[in-house]
Amino acid sequence: MVKRLLLLGAETPALQRVVPLLLRADFEVHRAERPDEVESLVRDRHFDLIIARHPLAGCSLEALVAAVRAPGSASHGAGLLVLADATAVGPVGALLGRGVNRVV
Repeated sequence: MVKRLLLLGAETPALQRVVPLLLRADFEVHRAERPDEVESLVRDRHFDLIIARHPLAGCSLEALVAAVRAPGSASHGAGLLVLADATAVGPVGALLGRGVNRVV
């Protein structure tokens, strides 16, 4: 069964090395075309996994978490992985267990 993955501002060299593995593991990879569509995209379309870079242009991490975890969100059950710089791990880490599954 194909799983749907949404990449948000996560075009890092490390992630680019992992994307081919995700494709081989039956992930259908999607990207938001515009930063202002991120919240509506996760509410309206089902994704199994969302990988977001912090900071994310056009959408705060708190707004993303609220949109994903909102009752009725099509992506409510999605795993949410956040890629953060070492200086942001503390503030982003505060969202672990409160909508964010992992911070890397």
